[in-house]
Amino acid sequence: MVRAELRPKGPYSLRVSGRHASDATRVVVDGTYRATVRVDGRPERVHAVQRTDGTIVVAAETDGGVDQVRFALGLADDHSEFVRRFAKDPLLGETLRRVRGLRPMRTETVAQALLRAVAGQLIQAKRAREIERTIVRASTPQLGGLHAAPTCAELARFSPAGLGRLGLGARRASTLVRLCRTFDLERLKGHPSDAVARRLGRERGLG
Repeated sequence: MVRAELRPKGPYSLRVSGRHASDATRVVVDGTYRATVRVDGRPERVHAVQRTDGTIVVAAETDGGVDQVRFALGLADDHSEFVRRFAKDPLLGETLRRVRGLRPMRTETVAQALLRAVAGQLIQAKRAREIERTIVRASTPQLGGLHAAPTCAELARFSPAGLGRLGLGARRASTLVRLCRTFDLERLKGHPSDAVARRLGRERGLG
């Protein structure tokens, strides 16, 4: 077992950031983060809590699991300048005072992020999350009651009709399967967000 103490860059609250962040791969309750991640192809359990001094204490089976937690929580993404710049803004100031430690949690894989985006098109958020959970649970291994995030290969094994039986609309299912079978989504992790958005926006069914 590996135990690590991580200092977030800038203001960070695991409790605030974890609101509504639970899914088939992780559970965030009362400032405690628990997830199943994949390291070198093998699922492992990770756990994180935040001490009163702001330090994130991570327990994992490997150093790779610690790295996955650091990435998912966005601990290196310092938004201090944004907080300072808009602290007295008439529209944003009050919100920033309430959620200054908010940092949206990442999915472990780009494939899961795409699944979430496609599932959420033109339907209620609650139903979209239900569809995402169903597909993740049907496609990936589980450990400790939570599933690993899906890879392109795992989602590509479905046919559009198969995803349809799990609740995803026909056009959205076709788009997801096509991209997972023809595009290396995970390499997008190393590119700027604007460039990734432009690239995916050119795809039929997304843009």
